Amino acid sequence: MKRNRRKRIVLTGLLLFILYFMAGLLLPFCRFKTVGDEYQQKVQNRGYYGQEGQGTDRACIIETAMEALEVRLQMLDCAREEIVLATFDMRDCESTRDIAAVLLQAADRGVKVRILVDGVSGLLRMRKPIFKVLGGHENIEIRLYNEPNPLLPWTLNGRMHDKYIMVDGTYLLMGGRNTFDYFLGAYTDKNLSLDREVFFVSDRMMEGSAIAQMEEYYKLVWEQKVCKSLYNEEKYGQGSKERKLREELDNRYKELEEIIPKDAEEISFVTGTVPVEKVTLLYNPVSIMGKEPWVFYELVELMKQAKEKVYIHTPYVVCNSYMYEELAKIAGQVPQTTIQLNAISNGDNVCASADYLYNKKELLSCNMTVYEYDGGDSSHGKSILVDDRISVIGSFNFDMRSAYLDTELMFVIDSRELNLSLEEKLAALEQDSMRVLSEKEYMVPFGHKRTELDKGKELFLKLFGFLVQPFRFLL
Repeated sequence: MKRNRRKRIVLTGLLLFILYFMAGLLLPFCRFKTVGDEYQQKVQNRGYYGQEGQGTDRACIIETAMEALEVRLQMLDCAREEIVLATFDMRDCESTRDIAAVLLQAADRGVKVRILVDGVSGLLRMRKPIFKVLGGHENIEIRLYNEPNPLLPWTLNGRMHDKYIMVDGTYLLMGGRNTFDYFLGAYTDKNLSLDREVFFVSDRMMEGSAIAQMEEYYKLVWEQKVCKSLYNEEKYGQGSKERKLREELDNRYKELEEIIPKDAEEISFVTGTVPVEKVTLLYNPVSIMGKEPWVFYELVELMKQAKEKVYIHTPYVVCNSYMYEELAKIAGQVPQTTIQLNAISNGDNVCASADYLYNKKELLSCNMTVYEYDGGDSSHGKSILVDDRISVIGSFNFDMRSAYLDTELMFVIDSRELNLSLEEKLAALEQDSMRVLSEKEYMVPFGHKRTELDKGKELFLKLFGFLVQPFRFLL
């Protein structure tokens, strides 16, 4: 009898914990906040266009994985004072070891290095020796944004989706790439993700410059109480594995030296930059709880100002009724309104693909021109074109997680030349994209063979799409 009673108590306790966990995970986030009057007024008073020839920044688009790794190594190696690296996901792999080798050399010469990583990703990925080597250096500090506590389940949803690098108040790289081999270099040919970033040559001393705005935002996040240091004692880099790894990284740097320019003036990407008239940084609230959708709201208001065209490039579309309604308003006001996302067979996010399959009719009802990218590797870029001057590049996906849950960043850039460059890159992706005519019909470009979705996988996605509907605001 006593054994049965203890068993009932244990089962009851387990059930109560599961109920508490699910309630804490879901309830604080299932009610969508609206943008307050103060932020709406801020958006109404904000101007995105500058005067010709008056801008202080220069910029270029970083499109390929090889460019993305090369510009990182060049930026980091030319650092003389400070480096800030913020990323959603950083893994121990070949490209990360390249970056770590250069970071350690910079720290050895006195450069202050600050690394900020999302807490969930950090918990899962950053218990490896390579991060102990980095965190154990006296000039390197690693912080995790909101490392989750399973006993406080709401902490699992407060994610930092930012991805940027700043060097010496002069160079800034920001976009959608995570820090591992799927996005950087040519170390793997599996699970690759196409992505996009913008590289700025900027000046922190100039008010309104790209890097001045980003530094202000970085300090806002870095100083949050939920940002806790990881490996902040030198002992973490002193184990036998860590000492051996440090030797390997030093040798790796010697090999990399042959391809990294030694002077800042030799950064190859500087010569490819074009003038920027004005740049505006958009970001979400930085708390870990449910957010007012600042970025989505401001992007919508910006797109409504378009006179001729809007082109949205996003990996996924997972919207609530408000978001679909706003997209439909844009399509109703702007003559050419286009959105490009991954085909279901092409995307690497199973949850988002399943939801799109289930809710595809909702997007089509917005009356936008819809393209599905079907080029093989998953498309992970997040960009918007507005007419022939404005380009928007950053980390924001057109889904509810980016709108209401995650920290997100988007740069609004006024530059005719950059706009033309982005338009060309989107057109190149469109060559491998199918125009969606209805839920089942497509216009396939000449010479392109549509990737057919396996019937078994399609059935699974349909079922999964149905099952995730009550939780789709977390996707």
